[in-house]
Amino acid sequence: MTETGGWLEPGFVQIAVAGFGAVLMCAVPGCLVVWRRMAYFGDALAHSGMLGVGLGLLFSLPISLMVGLCAAVFAVLLLWLRHRSVFAFDTLLGVLAHAGLAAGLVLISFSSLPGEIHLESFLFGDMASATGFQVGLLYGAGALTLTLLGYFRQELILVSVDPGLARAEGVQAIWVDAMTLLLVALTVALAVRTLGILLVTSVMIIPAAAARQIAASPLQMAWIALLLGAVSVLLGASAHVLWAVPPAAAIVSSAVGLFVLLMIVNRLRG
Repeated sequence: MTETGGWLEPGFVQIAVAGFGAVLMCAVPGCLVVWRRMAYFGDALAHSGMLGVGLGLLFSLPISLMVGLCAAVFAVLLLWLRHRSVFAFDTLLGVLAHAGLAAGLVLISFSSLPGEIHLESFLFGDMASATGFQVGLLYGAGALTLTLLGYFRQELILVSVDPGLARAEGVQAIWVDAMTLLLVALTVALAVRTLGILLVTSVMIIPAAAARQIAASPLQMAWIALLLGAVSVLLGASAHVLWAVPPAAAIVSSAVGLFVLLMIVNRLRG
């Protein structure tokens, strides 16, 4: 660390606090995405966030609100198309994701102050500039998300692990899908300012995928994903202070490193 305060310096503390909030918000929904093999859903919803950014800037509306609305609309549209479209679903995901991204960039170009807009902060996040209000939203929404997922854990686990048994128990998979997608949309809306549109899905998926390699149960996987996400934040914040690398990218790179490490350990044990 630098000589100006090491791990106690303001940059490290601010990034760590914002990062822990983002992990609290992202890790458990990420487990749902991994269980349900819906990683591309998360990417599509994240890319649709750029349309929300464009609408917010163009009409001077709260950006997080518009990102959330666009992600929610895309979630409902994707859920409907999943069951009704004649196109291959991965094709539809690609079309909608990139349509949202491109439309958002076009709208941003029409906003009143295009020269003063830093696209990098929306694409890759700006954790060092996160406000107390934004971080508070992450922690509050993260606590709410964990409460909801804990309350509906039986239905979520049944649909994810054994859809046939879920149908026999009377669980409506479409409502579980809807709740999962709307939670992912909420995650994107609140985490996009800290993690960025291109990296928010990474923080959802990579710790969850790493946890899946060593977890013995879905509940254990969720706790391990939270722990691995927190470790990734500490490593990423340290890398930012040491080498001035972008903090969100450093956190994702740390998560990838943990994923590879656990994969190697699993291979050696097997």
